[in-house]
Amino acid sequence: MLRQLLWFDLFAISVASAIANVPASPHRRPLVTFTSAEKKELFAFKERFLYNEKEQLAVRNIKFNPDAAQRVACSVVGGDCTSFEVLTDGGYNRVFVLGFDNGQEVVLRIPWSPLAGPPHAMIASEVATMEFMREVLDVPVPRVLAWSANAQTSPIGSEFILMEPVAGQSFESQYLEICTENIGQFGAMMRHFVEIQGRCAELAFSQIGSLYFKEDVSRELQDRPLFSESINMDDKLHKASERYRIGPLTDRQWWRCERQSMDLDRGPWPDVVSYFRAAALSEISFINSPYALRSSFRKAPLETREEHLKHLNDCLTLIPYIVPPAEFCSPTIWFPDASGTNIMTDSNFKITGLIDWQQAVIAPYFTQHMEFPSAFKYTEGLLPIPSVGYGILLSNIDEFDPEFQKLLHLHRQKVTRHRAYEIAIAKVEPKRE
Repeated sequence: MLRQLLWFDLFAISVASAIANVPASPHRRPLVTFTSAEKKELFAFKERFLYNEKEQLAVRNIKFNPDAAQRVACSVVGGDCTSFEVLTDGGYNRVFVLGFDNGQEVVLRIPWSPLAGPPHAMIASEVATMEFMREVLDVPVPRVLAWSANAQTSPIGSEFILMEPVAGQSFESQYLEICTENIGQFGAMMRHFVEIQGRCAELAFSQIGSLYFKEDVSRELQDRPLFSESINMDDKLHKASERYRIGPLTDRQWWRCERQSMDLDRGPWPDVVSYFRAAALSEISFINSPYALRSSFRKAPLETREEHLKHLNDCLTLIPYIVPPAEFCSPTIWFPDASGTNIMTDSNFKITGLIDWQQAVIAPYFTQHMEFPSAFKYTEGLLPIPSVGYGILLSNIDEFDPEFQKLLHLHRQKVTRHRAYEIAIAKVEPKRE
């Protein structure tokens, strides 16, 4: 437990760097005011749950000072705040959009504490990851304007990230507009996406874990190198090797439910065998703990504790023999949720931003880059996926009624999207074949 406590204490030390990104307001600006009912709406969670609803709602607490949040945002933007609205609710965060009299907008994200994991670790790692992606790998990500990873010292009374909005709309809302006339623009968008993925896949890190600013990890981890010795560092990578470090994993699976209070090995690890052994041992520790039986958030187990433990111990025995060859195990970083809602594009399908880097990790190549992004994956099975070419010719489509014809056209677009990714990524990442 001492290792974990020491690591947590470092965030209290490093919070100065986070707060340094929160400008002080030169004078008090006019703020958006809220009635008690409107303020309640800012904090209320509106979704329902099929099981354990009372417990699920109890942990979804948004607590912050909206006036202080506006003052921070006003200092960043240099204008008066004229609107403060809920933009969306995610599984782990509530997102607000603030408008200003100079026409600018900013996005404020507050975590539903502590669902995704300890907010100080999650936010510190996510901010570092977005900065790394933008500065080092030239990935279009939101620019962070201010942030705090410690609720006790935060100027708004909560952990938060304040960032620029990304122009455009989600690819998910646009892909139905793909047609013969704009297929070239869609192809360019796909090539851009796989080019970004290729840059990420080529950069080998020294360990498996999550990315942080150097000051946000322990002294012992600060002494470890960021990158693998195998890479040739240019000036940009050399600067990154001084600014960033690899620390404990922020993947939610390692923190969910009562695991947050347990002293588990969350890395970083030097190789894939150590990584998978730690995963199995963590689950063994959880199953053997009192939490496994009394957790409010678990569903009914499909197997007994003994059966679970037997399978996990079998895994421990097999892990050294089932890992892929070394070329597929290099620690790499990649987009944690490549869904259509997180890929933003303009009206010409040009990528304007990749959003939501929470829980991004540095993990073995085969666990990150061999997966098929859900934004482009066709799973419905109404039409076959061709092995050659992009799409399917529906020569007998007139034989069906109009509604089914529309459905076939929709599925043909999805198949085209799937094949476009397969063809594009094979040119960038031949290891995937």
